[in-house]
Amino acid sequence: MTNKTGAIAFAAAIVTLIGTAAMADDVKVLPLPANRVLWDVQHKCLYALVAGGANAGQRANSLCILDPVSGSILSSQFVGSEPGNMALSSSSRYLYIGVGGSNAVRVYDTVKRQNGPLVSLGAGISSAGMCAAPGLPDSCAVQKQNRSYSPSDNGTVIIGPDGILGKDASNSGHSLVYDALADRMYGFENEISSYGLKTMGSSATGVVDIGYLEGLIIGNTALVSAENGLLYTNTGSVIDPAAGQKTLQYPGFGYGSMLVPDASSGKLFGMKSDRRGPVIEAYDIETAALLGAVPVTGGPQPGGQIVRWGENGFAYPGNNGSLCIFRSDIVGKAGSPVKLTVEARGLPANLAVGGSAVCTIVVKNSGSIPASSLTITDAFSNCLDVVTVTNPVGGTTTVGQHGAVQAVLPQLAAGASVSFTVAVRMKPIPAGGDVPFSAAQAAFVRAKECNSNPEQAHSQQIARIGVGSSPAAPSSTMSGPDLTGSWIAISQKSEGAGADLQATIEGEFEVTNAGSEDAVPSRLRLFLAETSAFRPEFAQLLQEIGVPALKPGGSFRAKLKARLPKGSDAIGLYVIASVNATSTVNEANRKNNIVPSNPIP
Repeated sequence: MTNKTGAIAFAAAIVTLIGTAAMADDVKVLPLPANRVLWDVQHKCLYALVAGGANAGQRANSLCILDPVSGSILSSQFVGSEPGNMALSSSSRYLYIGVGGSNAVRVYDTVKRQNGPLVSLGAGISSAGMCAAPGLPDSCAVQKQNRSYSPSDNGTVIIGPDGILGKDASNSGHSLVYDALADRMYGFENEISSYGLKTMGSSATGVVDIGYLEGLIIGNTALVSAENGLLYTNTGSVIDPAAGQKTLQYPGFGYGSMLVPDASSGKLFGMKSDRRGPVIEAYDIETAALLGAVPVTGGPQPGGQIVRWGENGFAYPGNNGSLCIFRSDIVGKAGSPVKLTVEARGLPANLAVGGSAVCTIVVKNSGSIPASSLTITDAFSNCLDVVTVTNPVGGTTTVGQHGAVQAVLPQLAAGASVSFTVAVRMKPIPAGGDVPFSAAQAAFVRAKECNSNPEQAHSQQIARIGVGSSPAAPSSTMSGPDLTGSWIAISQKSEGAGADLQATIEGEFEVTNAGSEDAVPSRLRLFLAETSAFRPEFAQLLQEIGVPALKPGGSFRAKLKARLPKGSDAIGLYVIASVNATSTVNEANRKNNIVPSNPIP
């Protein structure tokens, strides 16, 4: 028997839940077969990508710029074959577009509204993920993907507006997001069983690895957004990458869900479908409690990621070759923003091997209202150990398993400031190990309220350590044997093109004994890598060569000749020589055993 009383109560609960926001307003369905849409807050416009295909018409393979208020297309421009993803630089000056049909990335000038360079990623390589590059306001990070291999990750690189690729790269999976508050980017490796979450920065030469965590996210999940220091996945999980923990789970989200967090409104929005058709849901961003659900009457079923625009607008690609733009009061009024700044002090410009430092983190509320639920994160390079931490006045601190310190403060009054200190020291260097070139400290602050100046919510210090890890000749002859070397030549020869390309790397390397005693026979290993910094887990062994016994001042020339798999080349990559690779020679100095070549021309 049906319980009519229960049914009536349930219906009343739904009405109460939805409240006054009974349906979406001003729903526009444009006959535009967009596969991706993006909001540019600085230029107040939407960007939509249209790939090729019979229903694309004259807009095939184009970037369309739209006014979301009127729903009109302001301009449309060909950008390359099969555009599939895009990302704005943090300055919003340049839009970077993955052009799958050309294995390239298009740079687009948003001010001049014209195409820039088309940057080749290499034969068979496409862009799997893209985001703004930390610390480089006009650049973009791009995850390269080779679908002919598994795992297909081909490294994350930095591309500048001039079309030049940074040479330092890092494997980071197939979803890439940028958080302006922490000035960091994050990637998730969902094709390998370690399920690694990577934290990365960038420099003038490319990607800089900062942290690596395993097991926080598993399965075929993807990062969809970073907001206010937290990461959001398409399964509704919220991750604090600094604390190394999952903090929240939104209910009812499965693989491939469409959601967008919005710190300014204090809500997270998700697109779902029910008997009424497409529905926009709102959740409390702090508690994950469902606040309301609004049908998008007349809108198509969602076929791509949803975005927020303006005060209360949304847009998403439909599954029927259309683009849906609408507004809804479910967004509510934006909360009053706070104005927090953070400053890191105390890490010296130069740090001796085995040295220590006392770092101070100062946070100030320069706004006119109190900031609540503050979390201050202070992260250090892996070569540093946290020794002691002092609690900020009125707050508490914890040290995460990977060395990041987090301080929690219930409130910081307008105009007030708070500080705490962290004492660090260098970890011992194993016998024969390399001295790190530098150590970094990166601090940022977040609050429950949206921060009006995220560009000042983070602060970084970098210290050079000792003499660094770059290969260098010793200042005087070492006592005992001392093997090192130098590159005489490095080049590549190629035949064919495309899938039939056959490339061969050729080179010559000279091993020398710069020490005062004989060196017994040893082994030389030559690796192919995307960066000049040697990381064995990301390098490919090309050749191993036996080196004979060498007297003091003696040398041996080794020749390299290695064929690459068909369809691939090594232009712009490095060959790294590992001298005394099997440690058969007992050396006092091992800092000059790793010698990278120049980029392969």
